[in-house]
Amino acid sequence: MGESVVRVQGESLAERPPWLATYPPTYAPDDFPAYVAPRGPMSLRAQNSARMLAEHDDITFETFVDLKLSTYALLTERVLDKLLRAASTSDDPDVAAGASLLAGWNRYYDEDNRAGLLFEEWAALFAGESFSGQQNYARPWSLDEPLTTPSGLKDPVQAVAMLKQAVVNTRAKYGRLDPRFGDVSRFELDGLNIAGHGGFGNLGVFRVITWSPLNAQQQRTPLHGETWVAMIEFSEPVRAWGLMSYGNSRQAGTSHYNDQLELLANDQFRPLFLSRAEVEANTVETVAF
Repeated sequence: MGESVVRVQGESLAERPPWLATYPPTYAPDDFPAYVAPRGPMSLRAQNSARMLAEHDDITFETFVDLKLSTYALLTERVLDKLLRAASTSDDPDVAAGASLLAGWNRYYDEDNRAGLLFEEWAALFAGESFSGQQNYARPWSLDEPLTTPSGLKDPVQAVAMLKQAVVNTRAKYGRLDPRFGDVSRFELDGLNIAGHGGFGNLGVFRVITWSPLNAQQQRTPLHGETWVAMIEFSEPVRAWGLMSYGNSRQAGTSHYNDQLELLANDQFRPLFLSRAEVEANTVETVAF
């Protein structure tokens, strides 16, 4: 974007120290007392956010919506090609099966993908259960290269051994190596159960869904992530779309508990009514007190 500055989206400023709130950085850690924030790594999700914005000199409202919906896993860009090269020299059938599945993946956490769950299992071994560990990268995160690190495999042989274990773990957990993501990962609320998509932020997915452990039905549901979303274009007139994924009401019997869940599943949003005329035109019930 030339000399322009990108504000990092997708995580609150409370979660981002001031020297990582923009790209290129405006401040340095030494500009602040040590107690202000840790100097630790910029999350892969925040990196993905900054990069997506920086790649566009001009962003239309429609493009902004498309970026918001991205389920691309940035972690794959940092390690997967190197893992596949290392695995290509192995004659272990589990490694070969896992590598073949990952090689054919589009690297998006869409509902039809069949490799994302295997990659999660490998990433948990490589970077820990939160996917945030730095110990196994060839190049840990660096403030000097905030959008290109961490990257690489410190020990390719060990990474391939992790792939074999991930194959074993995936088959044990799901009964097969390549379960359809949306069959396992579900948007479920008040009797509505729909195929889900989206992934963990520490895998570099911008459309975050943090998934629960498997339930008795061998499915998992969101623990947090895409809840209240608002996208506003300060144009004339203002355009505003949004979504309250888990519904606008918790009252028993309300029709507004799960009525936005299908919009979440279908990558859709609803218009936000900003004027009295819009509100009155879309009123479905008036209650007198």
